[in-house]
Amino acid sequence: MTKLRTLATLLVLAGGLAQPVAAQDATRATPSPSDQLLELENRIQRLTTLHETAKGEDQEVFYDQLARRWFEHHELLNRIAADLARDTEKAAADSVAFAQARASLAKEIAFLKQRVKIRIDDLAKLLVERASAPRESWFAMEEKMADLSTLVDRMMYAIASDYKSAETLRMDVATERAEFDELMANRASLQAARIEAGRQELVRLQQRLSRPGAQTEALEMERAAVKERIRWNSASLEILVESMQNRRVDTTAYQAILLETTGQLGKGALDPKVLGTLVQKWIAKAAYWLRLNASKILVRVLAVALVLVAAWATAYATRRVIRRTLGSKRLSASKLLQELLIGTASRVVWILGFIVVLSMVGIDIGPMLAGLGIAGFILGFALQETLSNFASGLMIMMYRPFDVGDVVTAAGVTGKVDGLTIVSTVLTTFDNQRIVVPNSKVWGNVITNATAETVRRVDLVFGIGYQEDIDKARRILEDIISAHPLVLKDPEPVVRLNKLGESSVDFVCRPWCKTVDYWTVYWDVTQQVKKRFDAEGVSIPFPQRDVHVYQHAASPR
Repeated sequence: MTKLRTLATLLVLAGGLAQPVAAQDATRATPSPSDQLLELENRIQRLTTLHETAKGEDQEVFYDQLARRWFEHHELLNRIAADLARDTEKAAADSVAFAQARASLAKEIAFLKQRVKIRIDDLAKLLVERASAPRESWFAMEEKMADLSTLVDRMMYAIASDYKSAETLRMDVATERAEFDELMANRASLQAARIEAGRQELVRLQQRLSRPGAQTEALEMERAAVKERIRWNSASLEILVESMQNRRVDTTAYQAILLETTGQLGKGALDPKVLGTLVQKWIAKAAYWLRLNASKILVRVLAVALVLVAAWATAYATRRVIRRTLGSKRLSASKLLQELLIGTASRVVWILGFIVVLSMVGIDIGPMLAGLGIAGFILGFALQETLSNFASGLMIMMYRPFDVGDVVTAAGVTGKVDGLTIVSTVLTTFDNQRIVVPNSKVWGNVITNATAETVRRVDLVFGIGYQEDIDKARRILEDIISAHPLVLKDPEPVVRLNKLGESSVDFVCRPWCKTVDYWTVYWDVTQQVKKRFDAEGVSIPFPQRDVHVYQHAASPR
């Protein structure tokens, strides 16, 4: 029945659906609004008597009916007042109806004021009870207080509406209205203060929840109760602000609180005054916070800066030491290995520096490190191919089949090695294409390093015609090889008759040169052989085929 009573009361003063007045007999004439009002007041009087003498559930039923009748009374009375105000302008007002409306307004205002006082007292009692009540019941008590508070605010809204109707009927209510405006302003200030106190309480509860060993369940229950308190106080303040705005009272500060608390852009939320008040409030909070924490922040910022500078200096020194150590002749580590170790050491130093910084600013890195460990375990299964490339990269650096700048053929790609990461090798082809090859493909296939040795042999083949002098051709080739400045004397070059081909007699010419001069020697010798052969009449045949035609004598007939 308590819920029934609450629902009925909200229907009375929150604008719910009113119980329609009993339908009149179609044959009877519709009574005038004044007669309807008089009849409704008589019914209210009877229901009041029945409610006061009834007990138990009957009392709740009569209260429900009484609440409905008062709602109908409020709606009908305001409509009559509006009609009489229009008639007054036409100098045609009924003096009897005028007096009746005034009397009814005075009666309703007095009744609503009395009910407001009773409900405010009930709220005060609940606040006292909550202080000693067990924590488990706080949320339910907050809900009950929310219902009572909504009832009070709706009744005050109805009183404000009645005062407006009284003014249209030229009733002398200026003093009473001023007292009521002051009451409404005081209640709005109280609700605003409760909202601010609730928000501060939420901050404190959040701090307590973040502490190790906090009683999470109990604190969560308390936080839910505080949130419910903020919610119904905000709803109450919103109703009061609407009533005060109808009286042209400045509600900028209250609207700013509502906007900051609920985040909802209600009526007037984009008012420059409201936004200005919010900005001033935020600036004041920031200034207050800085005054309290400026020294701590300064010390912490300086400490963080020192740690970062130390990390930078340590990383720089580490890079230099590793580069100097690995670059010594005793170790002679590859550039790929040097760059990997230098980069890894530098990153490790920076990571340690950031971990120290996080701990200095109050961030617990324990859960973070545990989370990284779990994530690494999961990623290990998901990135098996990447890990294979990583392992292959380590093997390449350890056994050094090539280094930066070498020309290699790996995984079917020929090019110059430009770099090596932990997962891939970067090659630049001779036509300037950049190709990234996974390390697992490089290490798992044959690797040909064309520039691993400082000396290289140039293999050339030259063919002459079968009718040419082979001694003369050999002498020409030996002269060209011995005269070339880039051809090495040791190892000694080789010129030999190698093959009797289908169309030519083939000589092999194998001079030695420095690796960097390979293509220069190859192209120069080829060009000079062609010129000398042409100059001395030695032919270089192209593929040819002899065709023999046999004729057979005709057989006798």
